[in-house]
Amino acid sequence: MPKRKSYTVQEKLESITRVTQHGETQANVSRDNGISESTLCGLIRDEHKMLDFVNIGDSNDGTKRKKARTAGDTDLNRAVYSWFVKEKQAGTAISDQFKIIGEVRSADFKAAVAFMPILQTYILDNDLVPEQIYNADETVLY
Repeated sequence: MPKRKSYTVQEKLESITRVTQHGETQANVSRDNGISESTLCGLIRDEHKMLDFVNIGDSNDGTKRKKARTAGDTDLNRAVYSWFVKEKQAGTAISDQFKIIGEVRSADFKAAVAFMPILQTYILDNDLVPEQIYNADETVLY
């Protein structure tokens, strides 16, 4: 059995364009690309999702990707994608789970230790409970 081939977003959009704008039949396009007509039909149905995905990014990197997955919140997706691209360009090593590798090296340990009693006093003075405390560093939204 032949190995499955995955196509980039750009290749998928080109196949869709051949059918929707150039008038080629789905049978010819699917035969040329080695995909089933039902797969091509699904791509045509989801064309708007791929176009939205391509328009989110600041560069053409999105068209080189194999999958066009986005978050439900478009603004959040755009912000995370922009952050990701900026960090990759800066040479930051990022794992598949978006955890920055080597984060401990960049932490200011002395400042963190000095801040601990300040935070504890603030928590006590304001009668905060543990559920009201969160780590803003992990949200990637600041």
